[in-house]
Amino acid sequence: MTIGGLFRRRRRHPLQVRYEGQRDMLYNQTFNLDQVAFATEGIKDAQQTMSALKSANKEMKGMMKTVNIQDIDGEDEMGLPAVPQASLRG
Repeated sequence: MTIGGLFRRRRRHPLQVRYEGQRDMLYNQTFNLDQVAFATEGIKDAQQTMSALKSANKEMKGMMKTVNIQDIDGEDEMGLPAVPQASLRG
């Protein structure tokens, strides 16, 4: 092999260049579609979360209307008597 042969670039066939360009474009379009699908899934999840939060809020508001302060016993979670706020201030 001659010195000129070592530095000679291999020419690519014009169809090969064209197909590589089309392949790259197809990869980019596939990537973009995947990104859109991911974003759409995120939006659907957010919508479901908002729906669940609205439903829970509505239910909680309804429950709060039925709560009677006089029915709440004077003990905390540990079973200790509740301390009036005035006695905490000293």
